[in-house]
Amino acid sequence: MKNLKGIIPSDMKVPKFRLDFNLSNLAWLCRNLKVNNGDHPKIEETMKEIIRLRKDIVKDEPPQYPLSLGDLHI
Repeated sequence: MKNLKGIIPSDMKVPKFRLDFNLSNLAWLCRNLKVNNGDHPKIEETMKEIIRLRKDIVKDEPPQYPLSLGDLHI
């Protein structure tokens, strides 16, 4: 999947560049989609799908921070 056009209804208010499929855009959509489209009839099902996609990506990626103080390289 290269974009989110199939998940987000075309009549929702979303900047076009936010429809690119990546973790940054999924995080933005999780924070802002409901704010900008709270009265849309498909907002709840769309939010569930966006959140599910974000969780799937995050669980597959290793953490980007040290796991313990022993991992710090000073």
